[in-house]
Amino acid sequence: MVVAGLAMAAHGQANVVMEVAPSGQSPQIWGSTLTATPGSQIDVRVRVSYNGGAQPLGLSSLYFQPTVSNWRTTGGTDTFGALVNGGQGGNTTSPIGAVTDAPGQYGRIIPFASRATNGIQMLTGFIQSISSVNYLRIAQQYGNDWIGTGLNISGGRGVPISQLAADGAGRTTADPAFNAATQNVIVFKFKITLSTDQVNRTMVVDAPAAGFGNLNSTTGVREVRWFATTSQNTGSIVGAATVSTATITEIPTPGAAGLLAAGGLAAFRRRRR
Repeated sequence: MVVAGLAMAAHGQANVVMEVAPSGQSPQIWGSTLTATPGSQIDVRVRVSYNGGAQPLGLSSLYFQPTVSNWRTTGGTDTFGALVNGGQGGNTTSPIGAVTDAPGQYGRIIPFASRATNGIQMLTGFIQSISSVNYLRIAQQYGNDWIGTGLNISGGRGVPISQLAADGAGRTTADPAFNAATQNVIVFKFKITLSTDQVNRTMVVDAPAAGFGNLNSTTGVREVRWFATTSQNTGSIVGAATVSTATITEIPTPGAAGLLAAGGLAAFRRRRR
């Protein structure tokens, strides 16, 4: 577990859980670990639960930057799937800016797209090498600095998850219904496709602590915010987050290692003739 921000100095806490499942599986069985072979298509989802002492009326907002380690950029390359972007402030209907929590749908989950991701704020997959490890990092298009560096210190350029209050200002009949859940709230999904290279590797799906937004400059806490009333525009029940990572273990396709070894031996023999 990693704590995002300072210890629980504020009034609440969120558990942010990264989970993985094979794409196209029906029903999808989500978990913290997955064993995959080269070329596999994998879905990742993010779910959030409140774990504090108050009684919030629903999730207000959080910003975070999902990462996947050991991303392949040489030989065959891993692929990051397209996300639905858009939303127009409080009105998420034109364009919608979010997707339903259903197989094959990728992006922010309805109704958590009240913050628009258009133009330079479009959600983008960055491939970056940090300490000789390649990462996929998801953030807004203008958040191209690595977490905690350059202009990416506050976390405000991460994935914006937010919804309008149930009776808040700006809500119209065109907006999606308010989600009052506080446990196991699915907020974001994305898809990756592994390269076809026959390799052994372990990929960690994470949301690093320094990549969270809603940074409170007074307390130093990177807040996950929850609604205390149905009319407030910004949730006042706040606290840091704990993150549970997921792991993808890739193993070569059965028989591939033997074929590669045999091919190398044959080539060696041909060179000696």
